[in-house]
Amino acid sequence: MNGKTKAGVLLSLLLLPVLAGAAWAGGAALPNTGINTDAPFPVSVDPICGMRITVYGSQPVNFYSGARMPASWLPPSIVENPVGSGAWTITFGNTGSSACVSRSDTRWWECGVFKGVHFGFYTNDPLVSFLNPDSSVWSDLGPPCVYFGPNGETTPCTGLTSHAAHGFGQVAIRNDNVSASAAIASAKTGAQGLTIRNVRIAVVPDAVAINDLGPCALKGLQWQDVQLADSVLPPTVDGKVGTLSVPIPDDILSQKGWAVMTYDVTDSATGNILTSSTLDFPLN
Repeated sequence: MNGKTKAGVLLSLLLLPVLAGAAWAGGAALPNTGINTDAPFPVSVDPICGMRITVYGSQPVNFYSGARMPASWLPPSIVENPVGSGAWTITFGNTGSSACVSRSDTRWWECGVFKGVHFGFYTNDPLVSFLNPDSSVWSDLGPPCVYFGPNGETTPCTGLTSHAAHGFGQVAIRNDNVSASAAIASAKTGAQGLTIRNVRIAVVPDAVAINDLGPCALKGLQWQDVQLADSVLPPTVDGKVGTLSVPIPDDILSQKGWAVMTYDVTDSATGNILTSSTLDFPLN
């Protein structure tokens, strides 16, 4: 570790069933797990010159490379630190002034809304940690998720969450956030005050390629709103992961193919969207 202050350890686990169908570069079958995320970076990051995340497990592959990701940020730098640890530090951009993009650039907007950085990847793990689940292991480069400014300054990312698609007619959204206040936080307030909004679900005949996995790219689908009995995502306290279960509507479960689900993670105090995630999983 580098001794940096641990104001809070952000964790994000993603559990999805095995993806099937389309092939990726090299002709091989898609790896097990995929996720795309929108991250509306704050106004203080302008221009934005890159971002960095830490993923624990198998090395991520087949990164999103569509128009929402600046070409100068690709391919990402992928470093296992330390070697053999399974902790992969992934840096998009941050390679000089040529990597910087104004906040007003149209690539950050989609469907008429500012959605920020759009990134995603597959891995060979059914269980992927977006940010290292072992709070004692930190990258020597600093916090496990940051945005880069023009002078290399960093702003922490917030609002990353986990997903577990069960065979029980529901998707569990998990909050692995651990902070100094988590031990005393109420299970109904959340360590960071996270709330789940705008949950929608649709059906497609097969798995969606990583560059097409997003609600705007799939706006032609018959999206169905999912009502939640409780929208608060509780924190992880005393080792118990905070979970909010989202029921899959019966008329979706009865169909064949794949479900595509999208939702926003918002700041409970301000209502600001912190991240938006899209995932897909097989039905029946």
